[in-house]
Amino acid sequence: MLKKQIRTLGHKAIVKNNKSHQEAFDELSQNENIDKQLLANELSKIPSNGKQKSTASLRYIFIAALVLLAAIRIIGIIMIGMESSVNMGLVYMLVAFGVLIPGLGVYAALFGKSELYMTTGILLGISLFRSVSRGELNVEPETLVALIPFAVAIGLAFFIPFKLKTPHKRVITESYVDGKLVKKVDYEFEDTRLNESDILDSTF
Repeated sequence: MLKKQIRTLGHKAIVKNNKSHQEAFDELSQNENIDKQLLANELSKIPSNGKQKSTASLRYIFIAALVLLAAIRIIGIIMIGMESSVNMGLVYMLVAFGVLIPGLGVYAALFGKSELYMTTGILLGISLFRSVSRGELNVEPETLVALIPFAVAIGLAFFIPFKLKTPHKRVITESYVDGKLVKKVDYEFEDTRLNESDILDSTF
């Protein structure tokens, strides 16, 4: 089973059906063709509703930084496009990318797609590096202020997935079968879902 398949099935079980990571692991590990370590690692990255709640403030800041960043980039691109010598097709493409990358991060934050956080951060980092290498950035106060949402978004793109992970541990048990020592490797997850009182509190 591929990572993408694991993420799809795990997301359905944990996010949509509110199963614990342990329940999802026990269910999916019945497939003999699956690597349990890979399964455990991928499932741990899928956020439970408890992890989503505990990182809500960080995710809101992340979304705000991305929206601000998209607005700044679109305004800048439109101003460039107002010059008659600029190819409008290129301007439209830049606007699309200016919205697409932040939009990817917003989607990740709203729908618990942990794997898309780092993708967003990497794409933003590449975009920033290209701007620096082309000499498009200067030390003017306006430019430095515009870099703040860049820095915030990139930093949180790598920090939030770490906070969303559900801890798990590798457990090895030994037993004798027909006089032979048999080792069994399994994985145990913490239950990071909201309890009933937390769910009631989150509705207000």
